[in-house]
Amino acid sequence: MPDADGRISLSYSTLDLELRAAGLGTLDDFDRAEIGEGAWAGTVDLARLREFRASWHLQWIRAGRGAAGLFVARHRTHAGAAAAQALQDEADRRRKGETLAETTPEV
Repeated sequence: MPDADGRISLSYSTLDLELRAAGLGTLDDFDRAEIGEGAWAGTVDLARLREFRASWHLQWIRAGRGAAGLFVARHRTHAGAAAAQALQDEADRRRKGETLAETTPEV
């Protein structure tokens, strides 16, 4: 429903879920969204939005928030995917080293 100023709010995840429920795929299957009949209210460049969201996600990963492996799984073609994979590999090596140190008896 529109707010007092006549604005509406669109949720990316809600739109994606509704497309899935209707058997129409996901927002990843579309390049743009048209707002209003005949796009009279504008369009959203979904490819550009996905790139923005991926770049934003990578900033959080580089700040130590979130899982780099999930970034790689979700954004395989992003320019930062290799850097995120390197972060994930380093985290895996640290975790394995900690596990090894915890389970290795002292001599």
